[in-house]
Amino acid sequence: FKRGGDVCLSEMHRIACPTLVLHGSDDVICHEDHARYITRCIPNALLEIISGGKHNLHMKHADKFRTLVAEFLSDDVTEATRDVVDEPQPDIDQIAYGFMGSKALFSALRAGVFDAIDSATEASQHGSYASFEEIESSCDGIRGERLRTLLSACVAVQLIHRKIDESGADAFRLPKASADQLCKRSRRYWGDYLSMQVDGQFYNRLADIDGTMRDGTQASHGYESWFASDPDAAARYTMAQHNGSLATAYALHKRLPELGTKFPSMRMLDVGGGSGAFSIATARKIPGATTVVLDLPNVIETAKEIISQEEESVRERISTLALSATDPGRWDAVVDEGSFDVVLMSYVSGSVPSVALTSLYKNAHRALKPNGTLVVHDFFVDNDGFGPTNAALWALAHVTVNPEGMGLVPRRVIGMLGEEGFVAPRVYDLIPGMTQMIVARKKQSVS
Repeated sequence: FKRGGDVCLSEMHRIACPTLVLHGSDDVICHEDHARYITRCIPNALLEIISGGKHNLHMKHADKFRTLVAEFLSDDVTEATRDVVDEPQPDIDQIAYGFMGSKALFSALRAGVFDAIDSATEASQHGSYASFEEIESSCDGIRGERLRTLLSACVAVQLIHRKIDESGADAFRLPKASADQLCKRSRRYWGDYLSMQVDGQFYNRLADIDGTMRDGTQASHGYESWFASDPDAAARYTMAQHNGSLATAYALHKRLPELGTKFPSMRMLDVGGGSGAFSIATARKIPGATTVVLDLPNVIETAKEIISQEEESVRERISTLALSATDPGRWDAVVDEGSFDVVLMSYVSGSVPSVALTSLYKNAHRALKPNGTLVVHDFFVDNDGFGPTNAALWALAHVTVNPEGMGLVPRRVIGMLGEEGFVAPRVYDLIPGMTQMIVARKKQSVS
C-alpha cells in the first residue's frame, strides 16, 4: 500500500482455489458492487448475499454465516449439486431469433425511422407521439405495410413505444435510450458505428463463422491483411469506430482522472489508435498533453482527415505514425525508449494474433518512462468465465478477422504484463457490461 499498490485489485486474479464471498445487503461500509466485483475477478468464486446483513454479518447473522461456510466446506453440497439447483437457463428462442431484432435496428437506422420520430415529436406542440404518416413522409424509401412491419418489429424489441390514439390510429415515440443513442442530433449518437461496422462489416463476416471455427481461415487473415486488401473497408471501419469511440474515450478519462493530475504534460502513445478518438479526447481534456496515434498506414490516412477537423489547439498536439503494432523490429527504430508517460492500447490485444502479444507488451514497456502507465482496454471476459455477454460475443466476432487471437480474460493478460516488468495491475469496467481495462505501471528506476 505504501508503494502505491493495491493487493485486492492486483492479486485477486492469482487466486485459484474455490472461494466463498459473503456480503451483507445492508453493509454501508462496503457496497455490494465490491463483492460482485471480487466474485467476477476470482475464477470459481461463489457469492452469497445475506439479506439484512451489515459489515458485522458474521456476528449479527452468525447462524446463517456458519451454515453457509459449513456448506461451502462440506462435501455434502457438491459444486455439481449447487450448479443444478441455481444455474440460470438459456432463452433459446431469444438467442436464435436475436439477429432479427438486430436487423430491425439496423434497417430502421438506415431508413431514418428514429430521426423521423424524433423530428415529428420535437415539432409537435405536445412533444409526445408521431403519427404513422409523419414517419412515412420522412423515411427513406420505406412505405406502407413494409414500414408498418418494421415499426412493429422495433416496438416488439422496445426500440420504439407505440399506443393507439383517440382516433384509433397508431402513434409512436422513442424511449429515452433510443432518443439518446439512435438519433443523430443527440450528443450520444452512435448509430453510424452500429450500422456501418457492426452490421455492414461484422455481420457479413460472421456468415462464414463455421468455416473460420473449423480451419481458422477467412477471406482476409487479420486486420492488417483485410485493410491492405480493401482500403475502402479500412476507411469505413475507421470512420464507424470513431463514431463509437469518442464517448468511450471520455469515459476513460472520467474513470482515470489521475492521468491528468499525474501527467499534466502527458506524452501518450495511442497504439492501434484508429481514428484518433482517444487522442482527440485526451488533447481536449488535458491542455498540456501531446499524443502519437500509431496504426496501419491506410487507417492513419483516415485518422489524419478526422484529426484535421479539430481546432488548431487540439490537432497541433496530435501526430501520427504509420506502423503495424505487431512489428517489433520497426518499433525499435521509430519509437524512442522511455519517451512516453502513457501507452494506451484500446481494442488491440484482441485484434492481433496471440503470438504477437508478448512483443506488443514488451514494446509498450520499452516506450514508457519509469513509473509510466499502460492502459489495456478491450473486450475482456471475466475471470470467472460467466460474461459479460457482449464481451464474449464481440470476442467471437473478432475470430472472423483474427482467428489466431487470444480469448482475453484479465488474469491471462495480467500474467503476461508481469512477465514484461509491469507492476500494480488494476482491472476496471469501462463500457458497462462490455469492456474492461487493465491499468499497470512500469517500475520506478532504482537510483
